[in-house]
Amino acid sequence: MNKVIIIFVAILLSSCSSYKKVDLGNQEHNTRESKVIIIPADFSIGLAGQITDALERRHDFKISMLTNMGLSENMYSSEHKQYIANEIAKTAGRALLNQGLKFCDKTVIVLTNNDINNSDFRFRYLFSSHFDRACLSVISTARINPANYGLPRNDKLVTERLIKLINKSIGLHHYKYSVSSNQNSVMYGPIMGPDDLDKIGSWY
Repeated sequence: MNKVIIIFVAILLSSCSSYKKVDLGNQEHNTRESKVIIIPADFSIGLAGQITDALERRHDFKISMLTNMGLSENMYSSEHKQYIANEIAKTAGRALLNQGLKFCDKTVIVLTNNDINNSDFRFRYLFSSHFDRACLSVISTARINPANYGLPRNDKLVTERLIKLINKSIGLHHYKYSVSSNQNSVMYGPIMGPDDLDKIGSWY
């Protein structure tokens, strides 16, 4: 029976034409020119692309994006029912090194819809976790999304809040700004809840 299958496959393959050779496009694409890399992790590629375009226009520099990064069991705490930002950051760091880059060559932003915390769980939750030595931040939409509190969906509000969090991370890692006491600045801190994000400025 196995011989019959092998013969059938061989005949099938021999009867098919070979894969068509095509010209490869987008040869000028160069992520090395970018200042920031966005990595979606269980996050919509389409939405990440829209956010990347908006950030590029505002910052006036190149921002590149990697494909969706998978999340594994070791990134999740079943006890706390939250993802561990440190573990997500480690995987993102490996992806960066696989691209031939070093830490802090670029600012790296990992976006996820999942609820996050740091490995010590000293806080109830985190909007974002910053890893200064790697110039990398993990940012979550879980606590800025009204739908997760049983409120009506508001994608515009979530995007506005998310861009503020991303801009703060870019401020920390790329511009090397410090956390500010000026509530008109996106660098303001501490941010204790979603309402605080709505009150602060969106730029530096």
